[in-house]
Amino acid sequence: MSAHWPEDVQIAFDYLKGKIAKNSKVGIIGASCGGSQAITLAEKESISAISFFSSSQRDENIARYSKTLVEQPTLIIASENDGRTFTSAKLLFSAAKHPNSKMISYKGSMHGYPLLESDKQLTQTIVAWFASELK
Repeated sequence: MSAHWPEDVQIAFDYLKGKIAKNSKVGIIGASCGGSQAITLAEKESISAISFFSSSQRDENIARYSKTLVEQPTLIIASENDGRTFTSAKLLFSAAKHPNSKMISYKGSMHGYPLLESDKQLTQTIVAWFASELK
């Protein structure tokens, strides 16, 4: 049930945060509907990098990102014909101010995991970007 998602994400964050060194940087990736959860968590916690993967955002979420998170390095991944997702991706990327923010776009309408299957390097690209931003 989506009403519990913010609490579930917070519980997962708290658990994982307890497993790393106290001053470690943390990044978050919100896939699909998880993008709004990434914004919610990043507004409350010390998040050093954020990513949106095939994540459609409502206008109010784009406004929240634009108000509080634009200075964070942001990685955005979307397909050009994936409905509102690509429109959201362009708006988020336009708002992003960090020089290491990056948008990766794909032809077609793939959403989520099919992108990882079609581009065998995408997982490594995401990992390398986070590694660079969280060092």
